[in-house]
Amino acid sequence: MKNQFVKTTIGLLAVLIMCVGASMAATTYRVTVDCNHSRIRNTFTGNRITVTFMDATSDVIESVSKDGIRNCAPGDAAFSITTDREVGYIDFRTNGNDAYYIDQWRLFKDGVLIHREERDNGMGWCLSTDPRDASGTWQAYTNGLCRTWIKFPVSGGTVPPATNKYKVTVDCRHARIRNTITRNRITVTFMDATSGVIESKTMNGITNCTKGDAAFSITTDREVGYIDFRTNGNDAYYIDQWRLFKNGALIHREERNNGMGWCLSTDPRDASGTWQAYTNGLCRTWIKFPV
Repeated sequence: MKNQFVKTTIGLLAVLIMCVGASMAATTYRVTVDCNHSRIRNTFTGNRITVTFMDATSDVIESVSKDGIRNCAPGDAAFSITTDREVGYIDFRTNGNDAYYIDQWRLFKDGVLIHREERDNGMGWCLSTDPRDASGTWQAYTNGLCRTWIKFPVSGGTVPPATNKYKVTVDCRHARIRNTITRNRITVTFMDATSGVIESKTMNGITNCTKGDAAFSITTDREVGYIDFRTNGNDAYYIDQWRLFKNGALIHREERNNGMGWCLSTDPRDASGTWQAYTNGLCRTWIKFPV
């Protein structure tokens, strides 16, 4: 009888421990910040940016800091914690007056987007210990105010990912090169930050080099991290400059100095004659650019 009591007690304790463990399952929260804005410059910062995860009563769960953010690509500034508590607020702080611009931020829970914060009409937030930093071109997009800290409540429920329209335009004009158009199929592939393919767009021949005439567009809920250009033949195509737009705003431009550009062809020898001086003497079947 005694042994049976011991076995029953141990069994109950095991069940209790399993239940407690299940109720305290760890969750990973991640905040990503996009500080890109097509009409504002120097939106990154050399200051320390601290993101504090708080519960529903504003008690601190954990703080994560970065000493300077030099890349404004979406998701580059990421702050993560693992906790068994529910996040109710997100607090952003800076320790200096090198203003940092927040165009949009997102909160993920175990990889699922649960909250997104952004303003309309190209507006955002300015983090700086000097409120006067929101001057010049910044003023119109920050309500004329910089703050040392900004605290946001986190609403419940799952937020569907934002749908964005990306467009790549290509300029193939060059004053010293002729026949920069092509009869070949040109394919532009939009990729995410891990080089995973989002979507590809093609044009069967490009016969006009007017800036923006060759345009490739997609609509997606994923962030674009790379752009890949490809050709299927040896009728060389010249890329003098290309641009990437997100919802109509220019977010990336790629061009070379001194009149240089890129040659797309399955025959590397196509970069001869007058083309040689402006392509580093090389044509490639494909060229991949980070955004």
